[in-house]
Amino acid sequence: MKLIVLFAALIHQPLSASSTTIDHEALLRTHSALPTFYNPVPSPSGKKLAYTTSIQGRRQLVVANPDGSDALLVSPPEKHSITNYAWASETYLIYGSEFSMKRSGARSWTLERRWHCLDLTTRSSRWLGQPDRKNLRESTTQIESIIDMLPADPEHVLIGLDVNSNGDTEVYSVNLASGHRKIVEQEERGIQFWATGPTSELRLSSGFRGRKTILRVRDPNGDWVYAHRLPWFEDYEIEGFDNDPDIAFASKYGGDGTLELHRINLWTGESLGVIFESENFDFSGLKYDEITMEIVGVSRVRHFPETTYFNADYAEAQKELDILLPNAINSIIERATDGHTYFVRSESTVSPGSYYVYDSARKTLKGLTQAHTDYDPTTAATTQYLEIPARDGTLIPTYTTSPKETQKLKNMPTIILPHGGPYGVRDDARWDYSSQYYASLGYLVVKPNFRGSGGYGRAFEQAGNQQWGGLMQDDITDVTRWLIGQNIADPDRICIIGGSYGGYAALMGAIKEPSLYKCAVSVNGVTDLKLQKRADRVQILGGWRWIPTFGLEGTPDAQVSPYHRASDINIPVLTMAAVDDARVHYKRSEDFHQKLLKLGKRSQFVRIERGGHSLNTQQSRYIKLKAIRDFLAKHIGPKAQITSID
Repeated sequence: MKLIVLFAALIHQPLSASSTTIDHEALLRTHSALPTFYNPVPSPSGKKLAYTTSIQGRRQLVVANPDGSDALLVSPPEKHSITNYAWASETYLIYGSEFSMKRSGARSWTLERRWHCLDLTTRSSRWLGQPDRKNLRESTTQIESIIDMLPADPEHVLIGLDVNSNGDTEVYSVNLASGHRKIVEQEERGIQFWATGPTSELRLSSGFRGRKTILRVRDPNGDWVYAHRLPWFEDYEIEGFDNDPDIAFASKYGGDGTLELHRINLWTGESLGVIFESENFDFSGLKYDEITMEIVGVSRVRHFPETTYFNADYAEAQKELDILLPNAINSIIERATDGHTYFVRSESTVSPGSYYVYDSARKTLKGLTQAHTDYDPTTAATTQYLEIPARDGTLIPTYTTSPKETQKLKNMPTIILPHGGPYGVRDDARWDYSSQYYASLGYLVVKPNFRGSGGYGRAFEQAGNQQWGGLMQDDITDVTRWLIGQNIADPDRICIIGGSYGGYAALMGAIKEPSLYKCAVSVNGVTDLKLQKRADRVQILGGWRWIPTFGLEGTPDAQVSPYHRASDINIPVLTMAAVDDARVHYKRSEDFHQKLLKLGKRSQFVRIERGGHSLNTQQSRYIKLKAIRDFLAKHIGPKAQITSID
């Protein structure tokens, strides 16, 4: 077993009812709250900051001076959530929003994405994809995308729109002052995604045509070439482009099975050198200078996301920041046009993040604010990293979060918390509101990165394909059994909780291991595998590629579908679902609950009116945490019970 305590120590005294009083309402409100200051993005000069804050439980956009003065609140349209944003210039800020809606004739909710432009001169916003009512061909497009911010032309951006709602995307140049659009690239059947190179020219297009995947690159003559005809197609995936039109940055699995980054010749497939490789962990993305669009570094995730810089200025700034802010993960958000002002995020397992401005010329660091201004990091729970052996000897990377007052992990009431996805995503050591809340109540929270999780190499991820209810579930089971064997988890007080795929895993845990868990909770989880497959064939772009990874190889879907195996559940179950979930239909969770009741099972159901698949509002998070708190207290509550005062 490998154990690492990450940036915090196990400290002080065990939980005691006689010495500890918990204000449950305060805990709920603190942990369900959205960040009060999140994702600050400086304008090119650094004289303005755009960031999101929480107002009435919704994420809203603010533009202000770095000291907080001259603040402008930009409220998204009703029921929209702000997603991301970027500066086109000192005058124009582009921001995205998303929301769930029911389109005419649709049986379920769809996720809609829109892009807007804030004009700082007029302090007003414009919807960039608004249909032209004079053109009967145009309708409301479902998914809008910013393709390029056009740094050399701050009056325009490139945007992808599907104005006739046929599933194919055209490229437009949009004037930010007037909203006028001009076609740049006509739609092509099967093309939904576009990408540009360093000089903002279109270099790549991709999408789905029937059961075919389309990928094209543009040659120096301006012609589109199908990538499957090029020698690199089977080995590499394009990540970005060099200034040289013949060169691209591309990822490839290396000899040790992890994803590495190369420079390649697009036409010969020759590797011009490995830019980045990391033993045990995959390359995860490129880091750009947002002003020059130069690629300045590459990222990976070990316990936290981290960037390795090959740009000397960024590398030196990162080195200085790590000296000034020790025992933390420090990330450069952006650099201003002056070349020496850096905006920085610093976080750890006990801190949801603080923000700073670093001046590399003067070697000064100035604090801005915390992400959660009402949260006290000294009260945070402790996170550890474990490598836990599965039954075949494979080590499962696992994170545990334990109550702050716990001196030794022994016979703990335990929550097993498998992540969603399941493929290509993973848990890490970052502060997490759910884990911290459960730990504050006295529970040990365990997050296993079962096979199928991303970031640990191709073999680890691909081992999870077609292993719903199989190897992925067995890894979760093996982690749980190991914790019991080590006397860390109390075998009589273990509950399995998850959202999305994690909700599915929680229910399958109850089915496959009827004596291992004492309760199970599914939040927006997949309950009916057969209906989910049927829906994804129709509703998910390229769903035919995703669907074959569902289920368990060689096994009928009904055998690994919680709805069809409901009679095998013999522990209490709490099912929760958001009505506006555009990924997993709300009705599936409700039907599952009703079936459990008809079978005489112990089942509770909580309906969440609005929050979407990821529960992106404060109210939806509050409802989730409160319902789970009460459910846990009833079925596996800590022996040192604390009377609720809310």
